[in-house]
Amino acid sequence: MKTHLAAALGSVVLTAGTLLGAPAAGAQTATAYPTADSTPHGQMGPATEEAQCRTPYTSGSWNVTPCIYLGTGTTFDGWSFVDAHPSSCASYRVYLVDAATGALVRSTSARSCSETLSPDVFADASKFTRLSAYTKFRAFNSSGGVILSLDSPSITWP
Repeated sequence: MKTHLAAALGSVVLTAGTLLGAPAAGAQTATAYPTADSTPHGQMGPATEEAQCRTPYTSGSWNVTPCIYLGTGTTFDGWSFVDAHPSSCASYRVYLVDAATGALVRSTSARSCSETLSPDVFADASKFTRLSAYTKFRAFNSSGGVILSLDSPSITWP
């Protein structure tokens, strides 16, 4: 089983049996999220500053955190945590968005709002103007109307 850790400065994927030492002085604490499958969310090893998550949106019944990471090579990798949602939320999608134009480049399929950890959405940096992207989380009601839209911070390929 893999566990995804999201912290202010990055994310780490651990396999069963991995031991974590005490955090370094001044380090942010991390929250563990068991994955529903073996998808290596973030495709990363040690935590890096390239992984960016928005401050969790906690309002009403919502607790959502969209994240983006500059993965292996020139690949952008986006995902979201949906820790809580209102009963009016039927589904959500996670998009990779061109930061320069606002164009939606790629997305996950529609996911049930009860799915806590979204699958990753990947796209090569060459598909983005100025090589800059962010993740957009959009939640929908049963009629298909957007009931929440959140963006991660933007990152740029070096």
